[in-house]
Amino acid sequence: MYKKYTKRILDTIISIIVIILLIPVYLIIGALVKLIDKNPILFKQIRTGLNGKEFKILKFRTMKDGKPTKFGQFLRNTSLDETPQFINVLKGEMSIVGPRPWVPGYYENFNETQKCRVKVRPRFGWFSTG
Repeated sequence: MYKKYTKRILDTIISIIVIILLIPVYLIIGALVKLIDKNPILFKQIRTGLNGKEFKILKFRTMKDGKPTKFGQFLRNTSLDETPQFINVLKGEMSIVGPRPWVPGYYENFNETQKCRVKVRPRFGWFSTG
């Protein structure tokens, strides 16, 4: 029961609070990313989540012309590039704690233990179950 309801409710409440608290940070980072690179502020990549369903993971853009920018390197070093993933958590595509989301196509190479990952939501960038 915890896994089905309580964890999802906690994920939702925590992500709403964090998103609200980070709005000023998001605005500053977004403006700086846009000044450095005229491309979209967010980088979106297809990942595989709960029950093998694909979703677009969100991160702040950190690269320009295939190389990390100085500001992008700062975002990566501080993990601020991953904070938009709280939106993925709010949407129910990810959880605050869980296994890493994987790139599609990796599943075929997993052993039986690793294949169990599709039974839970993948985690937000900072937190891991091991």
